[in-house]
Amino acid sequence: MPTAPANENNRLARPVTRLIALLALSALINYIDRGNLSIAAHLLKGELDLSASQLGILLSSFFWTYSLFLPVSGWLTDRFEVKWVMAFGFFLWSGATAVTGGLHAFTALLAARLMLGIGESVAYPCYARTLVGHVRELAVDSQMHSSLPELAAARPWARFSGARSWRDTAGAPSSSF
Repeated sequence: MPTAPANENNRLARPVTRLIALLALSALINYIDRGNLSIAAHLLKGELDLSASQLGILLSSFFWTYSLFLPVSGWLTDRFEVKWVMAFGFFLWSGATAVTGGLHAFTALLAARLMLGIGESVAYPCYARTLVGHVRELAVDSQMHSSLPELAAARPWARFSGARSWRDTAGAPSSSF
């Protein structure tokens, strides 16, 4: 397979690097939003007079909808344009995060956390779809160059280690240290 010239790779690399940086920033914000309630848990419990079980429900409720909607989000990402799925999810995610600070009732906080889980569930399916679409050219080119030395070292390593089957060589170089 012919590879792209160096100028072509540099031209492709700049927008992809920006894209990866934006997705990484989004993932960082995603993790901050997940954990922000647990950091303020002791203050929240006292201010809203929550029981330990109510606090536990609030802290875990994000993951209920997040885990239930991950397959749905993957399906949506496969069926519709990723930009619209991501926009809808970010709209829910941002809205839930924005209203959380102004809520003063257990049920309202619970609803916001459930919406946050739905909104954030689109993130990783959309990231994967976006990266596959934009990084494929660079990945193919770099894989062609990086896999050749690995393939050249695999056969001697298998003989040196006394491998009897492919199972003996799985992860062999990393397990030798």
